[in-house]
Amino acid sequence: MGSCSNYCSEINLGVKSSPRASQIGNCVSLSQSKPFLRLLALTPLAINISAIPVVYPIYKHLRSALQLSFNDPWIRENWWDWKWSWIVYGGPFGRYVIGIVYGYRALQRKIVHKGPSHFGDFVKEPRLALAGTVLFALLLGVFTVVSNLPPCKAHAVAEGNV
Repeated sequence: MGSCSNYCSEINLGVKSSPRASQIGNCVSLSQSKPFLRLLALTPLAINISAIPVVYPIYKHLRSALQLSFNDPWIRENWWDWKWSWIVYGGPFGRYVIGIVYGYRALQRKIVHKGPSHFGDFVKEPRLALAGTVLFALLLGVFTVVSNLPPCKAHAVAEGNV
C-alpha cells in the first residue's frame, strides 16, 4: 500500500482540488471514517471512566489544602484577609482556586518523604499538577460528552422542529 499519503491519494472521490490541497494528506478515508468517529465518540467517555480511581484521593487533597489555607496564618493574612482578593483573580471562585493553590504549596512543604517511592505514592501525596491535569481532563471529557448528546424534546418543541 505504501505510505499514508500514497494511500490517500489513490482514493478518488471525484472532488477537484487545488495543487496545494494535494500536499495535505488526509488518512481518514471513507472506509476508515466510521471506526475513527467511534474512537472520537468513545474517547471522552473513556477519559471520564479512567479518572474514577483518582477522583476521591484528589477530592480529599483539595479539601485538606483548602482547610490548611484557612488555618495557615501567613495564607490567612496575605490572601483570605486581603480585601482585594475578592476582585483580583476572578472574584469569589478565583479566590478559592488561589486559596487551594496556596494550600497545596503548604501541604507539599509538610510532606516527609520516606525512602523510595512507589507508583501509588504519586496519587497518595497531594500534587497540584496531578489535580489540575485530572480536573482539566474531567471537565473536557464531560463537556464533550454533553455536547454530543442529542437536543432535548423541550428544545426541539421551542424551535418548532417537532
